[in-house]
Amino acid sequence: MATDMEKTAKDIAFEATITSEDHEVGTTAIIYIDPAREAAVRRKFDIYVVPMSVIYLVLSTLDRNNTIACRMLLNAAEAGLAQAFAFLFSTIYPRELAGKRIMTTNLAQCISGAFGGLFAYAVQTMGSRHGFAAWRWLFIIEFGVTVVICGIGLFFLPGEVEKAWFLNEEEKEIMRLKKERDYLIRGEEKFERKWIKIALTDPFVYLLGIAFFTSSVAINGFGVFLPTIIYGLG
Repeated sequence: MATDMEKTAKDIAFEATITSEDHEVGTTAIIYIDPAREAAVRRKFDIYVVPMSVIYLVLSTLDRNNTIACRMLLNAAEAGLAQAFAFLFSTIYPRELAGKRIMTTNLAQCISGAFGGLFAYAVQTMGSRHGFAAWRWLFIIEFGVTVVICGIGLFFLPGEVEKAWFLNEEEKEIMRLKKERDYLIRGEEKFERKWIKIALTDPFVYLLGIAFFTSSVAINGFGVFLPTIIYGLG
């Protein structure tokens, strides 16, 4: 009997120990996943998902450095991109590792700031072509590149991490178990109106919003308004 119950790391990707308690609150469970195998799965997401997030964020910040008209509309359309990737990373990585991936937002802004102006200058040197002014070509090229990259990402990025196309069945099972383990820690993924009231009445939420807004002004303000400032200098 004991021999039949023995399991090796080669045969399975995880071990799960579930204990039930006859309390009104229900059942408690402890899920254990082999750290080495979980780290191997995370490395696949580092290869396939993190670079795509950088590309997306570079494209979203590239036009901030080059466009003046309709900037508010553009930023409103792309405002949730960084937050969406932050949420995606939080479902893949533990807290101590997710922050490093979320920092790709700042990396993308650095890349955009370094090459966005050079790209715009290169397009401007084209002059008018085929009846379109250079600034129109800038919009057309950025639009075309964005549509192509986002079209690829629509099929490339996984809708659910436990069903990612680049994972094998064993790795998918690991991510499924991780989701169950997170459920034990975070609770059920269910929307309840009471959380809206709690959020709106928590002063820390407003302090955090002010801090994020003021830091964003310092980080993004220079790059966004630099073309206007240079134009004003003549």
